[in-house]
Amino acid sequence: MGLFNHSRLSILIWVMLMSVLSLSFDMPNDVSLEYIITRKGEDIGKLHFSKKVFGNRVYLKMKSDVQFRILARITAHAKEEAEFQNNILLSSSVYREINGFEKSNKQTRILGSDYTLHDDGEKKLLKSYPIQYNMLCIYLNEPVQQRRIYSDNYQRFLPIQYIEPHHYRIELPNGDVNDYYYKNGVCILVDVKSTLYHSSIRLKSA
Repeated sequence: MGLFNHSRLSILIWVMLMSVLSLSFDMPNDVSLEYIITRKGEDIGKLHFSKKVFGNRVYLKMKSDVQFRILARITAHAKEEAEFQNNILLSSSVYREINGFEKSNKQTRILGSDYTLHDDGEKKLLKSYPIQYNMLCIYLNEPVQQRRIYSDNYQRFLPIQYIEPHHYRIELPNGDVNDYYYKNGVCILVDVKSTLYHSSIRLKSA
């Protein structure tokens, strides 16, 4: 694989799929958004986000598919889900695979006033209740009053940096940086910067 060994390719794909999507409880009950993922001016994938409301429960789902070539063809799939009740996270999950092989399988579930974290078979406890804004809450709800966000993939809170009006930044634990741009409260662009590549996730209708 030359300079791009298996580990570096995995990091590259994971960050492309990181997006991290958002929730706005004030928006219509059913929301569907389509994003195009591009790299070096080429469309390499799509990301679909949906929100459904049933009573006082909100269900968020994200699915993305990416395919491109770096010496070899890479096909990646990601799926994330979250359930909220009265604006409090009840559960979330992250599943990712590359070329048919599982690369990430993580869950966060509420347990009384704590959360249990399941990371590829390992179990831990997170004493940080309640979680009200997670990485599936960033595409539909501009983080105007938010100072931190729960990463369902890293299973920890990350700071949100205010850059300028309608522009925010999140630095990931692996050193990569995501910039989020908003219009009318909805994210229209995610600019993903990595030491390995530069890509974007753009709202299809924007």
